[in-house]
Amino acid sequence: MKNIARIIAGAAALLMTAASAGCTFMGKETDSKSERRGGYVEEPVDTGGDSMLITEFMQKPDGVEYYDVSKRTLFTLAKGDQDFKGEIASIIKDKIPTDHSVCAAVSPVGDYFFSRVDTNSGGFSNIYVSSDGSQNKIETDEMILSAEFTTDNRLFIITYGRVFEVSTANYSLKTVCDTGYEVRAFDIIGDNLIIVDENGVKIYDYKNDKEAETPETLNNFFKNYTDINYTGSQLFDICCDDKENMYILSSDGVFRYVMNGNEIEKILDGSKYQIGNEDNGVNSLTYIDDGSFYVSFKNGSLIKYRYDPELVNEKTSLLKIYSLEDNDTLKQAVRDFSMNNNNTEIDYMVGMRSGMTYEDAMKNLTTQILSGSAPDVILLDGINIDNYIDKNLLLDLSGSENQWNKDGKLLDNISKWNNRDGKIYSVACKFRVPAVAANGEDLDKIQDYSDIADLVEKIRKDFNQDYPILSVREADSIIKNALIYEGKDLITGGDIDKEKLKEFYGNCTKVYENYRSDECQYWGGMYTSGSKTISPDEYSFGYNVLQAIGDTGVMALGTLNSFEYDINYATSIDDYRKNPGVKMRYGLNTDSKVFIPECNLGIIENAKNVDEAVKFIAQALGSETQKTDHYDGLPVNTDTLDFYYRKNEDSQNNDSINIYHFATQKDDMMNVQWMSADEVKEFDSYIRSLNDPLYFDKVTRDIIVNEGLMCAEGSITAGQAADDAFSQLELKMKE
Repeated sequence: MKNIARIIAGAAALLMTAASAGCTFMGKETDSKSERRGGYVEEPVDTGGDSMLITEFMQKPDGVEYYDVSKRTLFTLAKGDQDFKGEIASIIKDKIPTDHSVCAAVSPVGDYFFSRVDTNSGGFSNIYVSSDGSQNKIETDEMILSAEFTTDNRLFIITYGRVFEVSTANYSLKTVCDTGYEVRAFDIIGDNLIIVDENGVKIYDYKNDKEAETPETLNNFFKNYTDINYTGSQLFDICCDDKENMYILSSDGVFRYVMNGNEIEKILDGSKYQIGNEDNGVNSLTYIDDGSFYVSFKNGSLIKYRYDPELVNEKTSLLKIYSLEDNDTLKQAVRDFSMNNNNTEIDYMVGMRSGMTYEDAMKNLTTQILSGSAPDVILLDGINIDNYIDKNLLLDLSGSENQWNKDGKLLDNISKWNNRDGKIYSVACKFRVPAVAANGEDLDKIQDYSDIADLVEKIRKDFNQDYPILSVREADSIIKNALIYEGKDLITGGDIDKEKLKEFYGNCTKVYENYRSDECQYWGGMYTSGSKTISPDEYSFGYNVLQAIGDTGVMALGTLNSFEYDINYATSIDDYRKNPGVKMRYGLNTDSKVFIPECNLGIIENAKNVDEAVKFIAQALGSETQKTDHYDGLPVNTDTLDFYYRKNEDSQNNDSINIYHFATQKDDMMNVQWMSADEVKEFDSYIRSLNDPLYFDKVTRDIIVNEGLMCAEGSITAGQAADDAFSQLELKMKE
């Protein structure tokens, strides 16, 4: 399927993991004495440059081909050849204007279908180009999302909500069946159209013109994906072999399903290959007769997965890894470690998967620890680390620092923030930096969160407009946002400051009462990667900065999480000619040294595989793993930081972004440039001075946020909220 929608737009209180809720990516524990052979080798394919949008692969008697829309080139892999060869097919030369983006399909006999979308006007047209070169227009008022040719040269297309067949006699459309609004995959297996949408799987027998029964096994498999919060990006692709076995591609890997069977087998594990890197974005899959696969990605790469029956695949050890929730940086480390350590089997468990609550996940992990089956590596984000240390559940990592920091390439002040009397119980792989942006005069007045609350109130009175003062989608984001700036003052050294809590809730309530007009329900921006939202409101600083320079009287709060979408936006505003005077500052005030450590990794004291666990942490902190930007924090590896710093040496890394100015109701383009040498020097000096880590476990954070929300909404006073939060936090600390 080619989706072109993108064009338009107490131990029980300590830990949490669940064997029942965990996700095992690498299968069951293997017999370490047995040698296994056979596995897939990942081989990048040179296509002469990135290809951002290609058709489905088409199996033909003499090979495989695909059409590259961005290059307007037909690529062919003849049987016996190793690489695709590209040329512009004579019958389609000059038929696709360069200012049009295209959804395309190629038939077995050399016919072409193009859905052309004008990137300027948004208008579209659909044409059918026959193998003899004739061109015919397909009349439809609906936007075409996907198109597929059958092996007998019939063409089916999908729009929002319907499947049509295109008549090659008069190029009219015949309705075949209805679909959901969000089609996630569409392909043809034998005589069947396979359609996956937000409602599940539909199979339509196009030769007998009737809907076929969907096997329960197939429905259950895709339900794991259709339940995901879908944002418009393709989640998977489907293809088949000459025996009409179905192959399914997702970021989890490649799966094989024999139609009407009772089992779906994972034959290529995404956690070991680039398939699992969600930043790449899986696009298309094709099966080759020799058992290999070609996979194209949305980032422009094309990779062959060749099966090597002699590849030694002996598993000599098992490494168990646990996290409370999915974490992209951790999954990247799992993927990279698997590729570099083929003899180590990884069991990656996610405690709160499939609706599992925090409390149940904690109980499940406690059971594992007490039974001697604890994970080796644990992601501590959201966990009460102090309680773990007090219970002697975490291994001191200082003795193995020569392995995970052997070249001294880490920001020690950040990565080793959890240093207790020379003992290191966890290391941070990423970090976030709080920042503030506002009108220059207003920014100078901000020294604490009460100044922010006063300024929001003032702006509300001065600019009574129908758009938000702060970019938030949910009311509780105000409290979460405030914790970034004031959290360090609420609990210090284990002591809860009730008066600070009362003041904190009072300021949050003042912001809540003024953060948007009653008539406006517009919520601020967010950015996505693959199929999911990356940053909640309290982290989306970059887009808030863009809103601040486009909307009179809007300030930007949040954290810097990435170079491309946060730091580059913030450091580019000074050169923007239409900037109304907005300035940015690292930290809440000039003395702020606060940072938020992320992806905090530790090793369980009674871990069975400490050696591999240490190697895994070294991988997670390594420069190559840290180069993959999931927008969930900045790297702690200094070589990786230098890699990003040097991007300003190549002007091709610069970009531009659209800014909408509400005052004039006009769009404008802002140049987005990588940090200059002076900006790099300032930023690097600042992050090396950070010494005040802000860390909340999930229970503590929820207590503070829930009481603050009730206070902001008026059901209790700031004093009552402070009393209630104090009592709950005090009780929690005694447990």
